[in-house]
Amino acid sequence: MTSARDVVSMAILGGVFSVAAISLALDFLAPNMMATTIVAFSFVVGAGGISILLGIRHSYKNLGCFEPGNIGKGKVVVTETGIPCTDGIVLPAYVYRTPDVVIDGDAAGKKSGFLFIHGFSGTPEDGECYTKALAVAGFVCMTYAQRGQGRRKKAPGRRTEWWRIWQDFAAVLDAFLSLPDVDANHVFVMGHSLGANLAMTKAYDDPRVKAVIALSGMPIQEMLPSSAGRPRPRFASMFKRFFEGSGLTLDQGLASIAPMANVPEHDSRAKDRVFLIHCRDDFFPMVMFMKVKEWFDVPDEHCLMLDHGGHKAEGQSAIIVAQLISWLAALK
Repeated sequence: MTSARDVVSMAILGGVFSVAAISLALDFLAPNMMATTIVAFSFVVGAGGISILLGIRHSYKNLGCFEPGNIGKGKVVVTETGIPCTDGIVLPAYVYRTPDVVIDGDAAGKKSGFLFIHGFSGTPEDGECYTKALAVAGFVCMTYAQRGQGRRKKAPGRRTEWWRIWQDFAAVLDAFLSLPDVDANHVFVMGHSLGANLAMTKAYDDPRVKAVIALSGMPIQEMLPSSAGRPRPRFASMFKRFFEGSGLTLDQGLASIAPMANVPEHDSRAKDRVFLIHCRDDFFPMVMFMKVKEWFDVPDEHCLMLDHGGHKAEGQSAIIVAQLISWLAALK
């Protein structure tokens, strides 16, 4: 379907071609009019450039994979639902399914489940490049809006109440597991940024979760005093507001969301349960990624390190999806 923007673009292009044609005609009628020749040449070049740009944009739209909103379009069924939390607020959630696709090894009438957790100041749509693609691959996927966040529908509450966001996860996982077509024995949780920390703490600690995937996790551990006597960095004090009303001190609050403060080093539960994804140009340094890798004994084959993409791994969704499918298929 042609959008209003396309119509306007084509109208402008038509006008440019018309002016160019008139200018060329005048040039033939008055060959000594140098100014007319220059104007005609400029318009022709401009029209050609616009034509190329419109052609590229039209091709990208038709290919679909260049626009996250078009991934799985026409195949993936998206259902909006709500997740009631203990204090009465309801978080908007979205379930992604492809009814006619079944993965080999799935229980009758059941499919493997994939839950995506967005980061701080993020939205459920941040994970659609993964949830839609995995739905096409045969998973039942879900993502949800954390308190005070969301694009299509903003969740009630305050986004700065990190301690409540951590408390909400139990209700989120319960809601996901209650879906009739989710295989409770094959549930995977992926988080981005702060969501990665949530996956590596609350999801990791829940035996109902088969594996967790952390994308660009936050180095909260570096904000805590170290056992070697290193003081807590001064800038960490700004995080105090995220735990107001929780009854936790700043250090207790930070420790509650830091994977390495929640899980013993070389924890035996981590075997084949932890997968890490990180871009080398992320503003969170690779050294923290390596610390988490060593703490959880994550083998190289369970790590995906990308050269480019930044904190959001932009432009890397195809590679990440392919790796996710490979990892998760091996766990069935």
